[in-house]
Amino acid sequence: MSEAKITATATWGADPRKTPPDMQNMDAWTMKLRYKGRSFTIPFFMGYGHSGAKPTAALVLEALTGDAASYAEATDIDEFAANMGYDMSEAEDRRKVRRIYTGVERNTRKLKQFLGEDFDDALDTEGWLEAHT
Repeated sequence: MSEAKITATATWGADPRKTPPDMQNMDAWTMKLRYKGRSFTIPFFMGYGHSGAKPTAALVLEALTGDAASYAEATDIDEFAANMGYDMSEAEDRRKVRRIYTGVERNTRKLKQFLGEDFDDALDTEGWLEAHT
């Protein structure tokens, strides 16, 4: 039996209300991922070095699972910030980290719902993403 594949549709542009200030000058995409009858739509940003190339399901899932793993490994926002290299002694960094942490927390919940019973394997199993994208 073949493995179910995650597919993606990339549409140029993203909702400006969902674009963080530090990503305003990046290539913005709206990604719709599909897997086992479920879908997940998320804004996705890439630097100009990609020259407008469409992101793939693998690239988006790699970013989402990496963020989810960082979130899961941290016991709180301070540990998350330290793991990500932020200095929480600066007020501006604290605000930025809180925004990032809240976004990663939200996206992790959505990713877990999207992947269902495969969520843990997607984060922990070597080669899972490659086999499913």
